[in-house]
Amino acid sequence: RHPVEALFIDVRSGVISGTDLKARGEAIDHLPVTLEILAGFLEDLSEANVHYDQMLSRVRTEARRDESDPPDATDIQTICYYARELKRKYSVTKYHLHAIQTLAEECRAGAGRPLPMHGQLSASTAMQLARDYHDVASDHWFRLLRLEKSWQLDPHVYDPALHRFRKDILPQLPEAGWLQTTVSEEFALVRLFLRKHGPYSVDEAHAIYGTPPVAVGEVEPQVPIESVGAIRKPTLTNWAFGYDGTGKWYMFHKDDGRWEKPGQVTFQGGMPSELMLLLAEHGGRLDRPATIAWLGERQPLLSELRRRDSIKEGISRARNSIRVALGNVGKFDKASIPDPLPLFDETWIAAVEIGFAMQNDFGRLEFKRKEHM
Repeated sequence: RHPVEALFIDVRSGVISGTDLKARGEAIDHLPVTLEILAGFLEDLSEANVHYDQMLSRVRTEARRDESDPPDATDIQTICYYARELKRKYSVTKYHLHAIQTLAEECRAGAGRPLPMHGQLSASTAMQLARDYHDVASDHWFRLLRLEKSWQLDPHVYDPALHRFRKDILPQLPEAGWLQTTVSEEFALVRLFLRKHGPYSVDEAHAIYGTPPVAVGEVEPQVPIESVGAIRKPTLTNWAFGYDGTGKWYMFHKDDGRWEKPGQVTFQGGMPSELMLLLAEHGGRLDRPATIAWLGERQPLLSELRRRDSIKEGISRARNSIRVALGNVGKFDKASIPDPLPLFDETWIAAVEIGFAMQNDFGRLEFKRKEHM
């Protein structure tokens, strides 16, 4: 359907070498999003939605079985097959998936469409919401069918798992038809954009949001059972990151107007840490041209393109570290955390507070913005 699948075919048939594979893979990553690539992803997502529908239908059918009768091993295997199919990797690269999501979000905003939502779970796009629910259904089924701390499926817990899935999970899941309708409407907006304006640049999406830090198969969020139907989102202005001047960063949370210190947080050395320190020095704002010029003074042998790519990658890694820290400390699902370092008109403006961790008169660390020091 598109160049990625052609590459897969060549790899399987052994007609390209490892060097050719890497070169062609990198070239494909930067191909713009076309109608052909969009159609490939739509087909992947629609197929996953079919498996989602079949899984829920089988759960409902199996639930009518008299639980005094032993379950049929075929029924267990069939439901597990559908659940496993929901976790398949898509046939688009992570770069294209990231760009398609970005374009869909922009098209929704341009058409005045609100964030897609079902129950208390929402996403920036309908296609992301569908993927989230596919992931919720698959994850919960396997977690309920496994013994605690074991990755082995246990047929003896099949009936309790079925009962709990029906009682706790199924009522929170939307119908497959509803998901398909919302996704189809959104894809229509994106298709209209591509037909009117032509291919959408992958690099344009990455210039705004940075390079996606994870592989396509890892994008789906892992949602704990107790949080289904109650996905919490952090208020980013209530979280802060402060540098203590000795190489350590601390994350603070505002409670009743006061910054409390949950603990130390780590940013990757090199560019991510340096950019975080620059953000702290400039009150949470970074002008992109000025930052490129700053890196040029430090590394004059680097071309402007290399400097631009290095900064973009550093921002992306810092963004990911912030999301990981918020998820770990605040117990948030990483996929629900908004962009903490969005780019507006060539300027990164931090949605979280970024400054310094200073000791007060009692020897305790306090968060301070640069202008308040």
